[in-house]
Amino acid sequence: ARIDKLQPSTQRVLSLAACIGHRFDLLTLSTISEETPYATAAALWDALETGIVVPLSTEYRYIHSAASDPKAASQIVYRFTHDRVQQAAYAKVDSADRAALHLRIGRLLWARGDSQDGTELFELCSHLNFGRDLLTDQAERMSLAELDLQAGKRAKAATAYEAAFQMLSAGVSLLAPQSFATHHGFSFALYKELA
Repeated sequence: ARIDKLQPSTQRVLSLAACIGHRFDLLTLSTISEETPYATAAALWDALETGIVVPLSTEYRYIHSAASDPKAASQIVYRFTHDRVQQAAYAKVDSADRAALHLRIGRLLWARGDSQDGTELFELCSHLNFGRDLLTDQAERMSLAELDLQAGKRAKAATAYEAAFQMLSAGVSLLAPQSFATHHGFSFALYKELA
């Protein structure tokens, strides 16, 4: 009910933040909302005042410096006050639109270059895999399968076998029927890691 009383721009930003997770940084949120960090923080301000979202550091007060410095925006981190609050914000996203939204988020994060780091790689793959059924371009599907292989290997090395299985299974589902003929080495590596 408190979320419903907020302005539409704040509700939109909260729904996008809920798609990211319980914790989110301003740079990621501004990237997926396709707004400047300053505009995103302004839209988030009502949620801060009502206690729906809380900052995890004092850097949020210095949003003016984050407007010109992406590194400063990445250090401004928020969290939802409770998992139920995040779930309520996520429920505002129409279930029919969730896959497309996660795919859009994944594409924006991918374009930003989040695939290099460990945690960001898992988040990126998670968003893209949520919307993988909407991917029609085979080159994009293969690129995502490569990310899934990379994430699966990292998860397996960290003994996170369930996460590794999910990533590698998603990668296998992205392969074209003729992938062993066209991309034999990659297809074999993906199936071998899955096995």
